[in-house]
Amino acid sequence: MPVPFKSLTSEDRAQIVEMYKNGATLREVGIAFDISHTKARRVIVEAGIDTRSPDMEKTDRNQKIRDMADVGFRYQMIADKFQISRQRVHQIVQGENDDIF
Repeated sequence: MPVPFKSLTSEDRAQIVEMYKNGATLREVGIAFDISHTKARRVIVEAGIDTRSPDMEKTDRNQKIRDMADVGFRYQMIADKFQISRQRVHQIVQGENDDIF
């Protein structure tokens, strides 16, 4: 769980922006830095970077999940990485209910 009012260094902020520019979702950035996705978004916006829409982030995430499954990652490993259930990974990989988070 994110730490309330966690202080970020300028190096942390630069790494957050770089992660996001390289395709990480706000949620992934938040997890990596133990901050909320809202705080990650704020850091990115303060850096003058346009954020992607949540729908675009979900689409990107789902493609990453499919790519990982395609190269042989086990569903549980993928689920742990994205903090979703193994069943949800299966649904995404099979193309079922793509509109559900």
